[in-house]
Amino acid sequence: KKAERMMSKLFSYAPVDACVDQLGKKLMHDVLPPALELHEKARTVAGDGERWNAKNKCVVNRVEFDPDTRVRLVRSTAARLVQEDDDVIKVYYSTENTREYHEMDEQWLEVDSDLAPGIDHLITSYPQWTKVEDLPIDELEARMRVVSDLWEKGILMTAEPLEPHYDDP
Repeated sequence: KKAERMMSKLFSYAPVDACVDQLGKKLMHDVLPPALELHEKARTVAGDGERWNAKNKCVVNRVEFDPDTRVRLVRSTAARLVQEDDDVIKVYYSTENTREYHEMDEQWLEVDSDLAPGIDHLITSYPQWTKVEDLPIDELEARMRVVSDLWEKGILMTAEPLEPHYDDP
């Protein structure tokens, strides 16, 4: 009984959430980037994103998200949403880590507080797919921006490969 009381006091006084966030940030910096199967890579920016075509000297495979595009994290451990001390919210991610330990600095994106619920939804709903229009963010344009930003960092994958648009001749 006494141990229970002491533990409950510990949780009420100790900054447990902040400690867990610090461990999560450290994990994002320490881990190897997610290893993707070929069929998964084809549905990420690494396999389905824009590329420079040196022969034609133009950008090819430009893709766009539609509101009904289904997305999810590439792996459950690909991103961590952290509230910093000064009311700044950051998404720490591991997708651009190298195979050499700590070769790169911590990687993060700063996000507005109104966009955080959408990112949190993607993190907590893994491995389920979520339509872009169903993210809990007020404006569709903001939902699209969040998905595009996470896509470009290799954090998201799509349920189906995206169709290229606007390829230059």
